[in-house]
Amino acid sequence: MALGATMAFFLFPTAMLLGFHSHWDNVNGDVATGLVGFYEFAQDRWRWPLLYTLNLDAPTGTTIFFTDPNGILAVVGKLFFKTTGILYPYMGIWILASYMLNAGFGYLILKHLGVSILAAVAGSCLFFLLPAFIYRFGHHTLAGQFVIVATIYAYLRITKGVNNSEIYAWAFAVGTLVFVTPYLFAMCAALFLAALIDGYRRSNVTLYQAAIGFVVLIATAAFFVRAAGLGSGGLPKAGGFTDWSMNLLSPIWPQFSILLPNETILKGTPGQYEGFNYLGMGVLSLAMIALATGYRQFSCTIRGRPTLAIALGGMAIYSLSSVVYAGQVKLVSLHYETLPVLSEITGVFRVPGRFFWPFGYVLVALSITIIARKMSPAVFLAVLSSAVLIQFVEIAPLYNHVRARAALEEPAKDKDLVAPIIPNYTEVRIFPGFLCTNGGDRRAILTFQMVAALHGLPVNGAYVNRGGMGCAEHQKAVLADPFAGASTSNPLLIIFRKSAGEEMSAKLIGADIQCSAAPTVYLCARDKAPPIKTPRT
Repeated sequence: MALGATMAFFLFPTAMLLGFHSHWDNVNGDVATGLVGFYEFAQDRWRWPLLYTLNLDAPTGTTIFFTDPNGILAVVGKLFFKTTGILYPYMGIWILASYMLNAGFGYLILKHLGVSILAAVAGSCLFFLLPAFIYRFGHHTLAGQFVIVATIYAYLRITKGVNNSEIYAWAFAVGTLVFVTPYLFAMCAALFLAALIDGYRRSNVTLYQAAIGFVVLIATAAFFVRAAGLGSGGLPKAGGFTDWSMNLLSPIWPQFSILLPNETILKGTPGQYEGFNYLGMGVLSLAMIALATGYRQFSCTIRGRPTLAIALGGMAIYSLSSVVYAGQVKLVSLHYETLPVLSEITGVFRVPGRFFWPFGYVLVALSITIIARKMSPAVFLAVLSSAVLIQFVEIAPLYNHVRARAALEEPAKDKDLVAPIIPNYTEVRIFPGFLCTNGGDRRAILTFQMVAALHGLPVNGAYVNRGGMGCAEHQKAVLADPFAGASTSNPLLIIFRKSAGEEMSAKLIGADIQCSAAPTVYLCARDKAPPIKTPRT
């Protein structure tokens, strides 16, 4: 675990990993969206569904599940705020823990499979050196891939035979992952169900244990779906299934590698960055050695653990989507996502490229284990250590990529003018909303929402990527009443001049609204124009 922590601090700023507001309150993009959701949720009163808040997308409110938070840590963070008054951004600790626990559970897997302590320590590094794990910065909940590694460990323990309590505890733990992200839940649920079936086949899990374990898993997941505020509609659905896939060559073609310095993401479609699953030359070398020296053990593992093999193979095939590319070449176009049932599944899990992750982790564990049984301890340790070193050195361009993404951007235009004004009002209304603006204004919208959220002020126009009022409908409502939807007595309206257009802005600014002009926005209130103070230079 210490090695995982060392890697995290090697890659990311300390202020980010330890949750300093100096870093997190100035982030942008999806990270900012999730943080705005958490801040608004934490400062609202408790409601049911558990993740619901009226502060976000006021006045109707929404569940912060749609802002992609970590629901479990959001609830813990809210409890912490209610107890201490401290609003702590948990994302950095989550990332740090993910690196540590990837190493920790990787070590436990290798020890369980009979690898020596020194070799298990060395091999555990590959669990946090997988490029697909390091690359997953920005969608912080998905960085928690240690839950996949933990469920692989659970698979090994369950199929060997454990007591009832441990099976049900694992079932509950996997079920709670719905609250983190449905993707990790789906992957881990497949591995857990494979453990029950393969354990039953090996006579180490009884039919009763398997049945109760399954019921606990489903009941837990169903509860947290409701607690997340998804209601009878179930998990959210959207398009993009054939775009956000894995390229067939992605696992073996060097990307973000010193071997091909100019190669970043191999893409047959614009969205195949989501299917970035390059394994790295260190892992590929171990896999080739294991296959060459222990082909029969590979075959024996597949025959002895058929449900696991089917689960991993099924997820790997799903990761390619129904339109398969090898590089820029389209190989297959089936479009099975249009079929009944499959259309529902592919609508919920519309980013199939992520489903290759479990295969990568199992390949690491299996390759190391097979080689350990084929070589003397000294030779094996030398080979494994060399593979780890090769892996670490080869993907240096990836380190630069994630460091650049973790670096803070320049502040949004007019932040210095607008941010001091926001706390003087009781809520913030934005026009146009996030998805109705041009791309240049979206950074500023998130910035102003972040300031409002830090003060617990309700905001509209949040990017929740699901439903909500359309742009034309919103414009019509605001023309009728510029403060339409305001739920408090003293709202601040921020009109983005470029996105709204000067003609539309002129229609909004009338006798019942008082505005001040900044270079990129109008700041408006009901009674008195907000005073804009030009910062000293």
